[in-house]
Amino acid sequence: MYFLSILCTLVVVVIHFYIFYLEVPAYGTDKFRQVFHTLPENDAALKPVFNNLGVYNLALAMILLLGILARAVSDGVGRGMLMSGLLVVAIAGGYLWKTAPDKRRAAYIQGVPACLALVCVLFS
Repeated sequence: MYFLSILCTLVVVVIHFYIFYLEVPAYGTDKFRQVFHTLPENDAALKPVFNNLGVYNLALAMILLLGILARAVSDGVGRGMLMSGLLVVAIAGGYLWKTAPDKRRAAYIQGVPACLALVCVLFS
């Protein structure tokens, strides 16, 4: 179960690095607009918002990576970091699912791996 918890957490990390990539380095590209359904004329107004969200997603990914590393040294500290980060991601996914029915695919992509990783961490 330990290996599965690390694997599931790494999936969450990759997802959040990708979201960061879209929200900051790839902001305004065709791929960004396709994923977030934005128009080019809104780029200037939305950039600060998406950059802020990108920093949040990068921070979550980094906390989870540090949690994986910390768990190798200290099970309690690492487990706490993983549980905290994964719980934030799971809650955000659940909130998105509940409040934005048109974004349920994104909520699923974000929330399901986090919930699976959370369960695996709990039982490892």
